[in-house]
Amino acid sequence: MATRTTKSRRHFCGIEMQSLDQPKQLPIVKKRLLKFVSANAEALRSACGNLNRAAGVTRAEPVNDCLLVEYDLRQVRLVEIEAVTAGSGLVFRNGLHAFQRNLWRFLEKNEWDADHSGAGACCNRAPPRFR
Repeated sequence: MATRTTKSRRHFCGIEMQSLDQPKQLPIVKKRLLKFVSANAEALRSACGNLNRAAGVTRAEPVNDCLLVEYDLRQVRLVEIEAVTAGSGLVFRNGLHAFQRNLWRFLEKNEWDADHSGAGACCNRAPPRFR
């Protein structure tokens, strides 16, 4: 379990702030089932081999005509995984699966942005109203 130490410091606007030393960050694990138009076994094995060598991918294995990928969002994103997979000659399904992948990319981008944004200072709050 990670331990945190607390330091007290004053912000330039005069508010006493508690800052935390950042503990080692845990991985953000994602698991996706990618579906293809007509996947042959050789292309699936090739994609799995390429993905398993990629940094951040913990598991990539063929399941029927699909590819099950488990990865750490802090190291790799779905866009990069799709590029490696498409480089193996696999063609992604369109329709509902394309919509689902777009939604995953959108959610991952939001999660990535939130993870990489710094802690906001108290000055990021709206000022109080004066009458």
